[in-house]
Amino acid sequence: MERPRDMDKITREFLLCSEELGKLGEQITCRKSQQNSSPENPYIQNIIITYVTQSTLEIYKQWVADGKRVPLEDIIKITAKLICNGINGLDL
Repeated sequence: MERPRDMDKITREFLLCSEELGKLGEQITCRKSQQNSSPENPYIQNIIITYVTQSTLEIYKQWVADGKRVPLEDIIKITAKLICNGINGLDL
């Protein structure tokens, strides 16, 4: 199974669009939402998509909560590396 192509570009566009929305984007993406109560899902693709979307969303929410102290271009690069390569993709 291949991961979706252009994940770095998708991640970049999500973060740019979220930032463009300003406070409205923050309110939409950072508010508490109800979690799906059904833990069972037999489709691996759904798990992968959930991982990517939730990880990206949580990184964005943390970036906002931290007062956006990391430059936008840096957070885009870091998020894309994490999504595409996991923690091993970072130069720590």
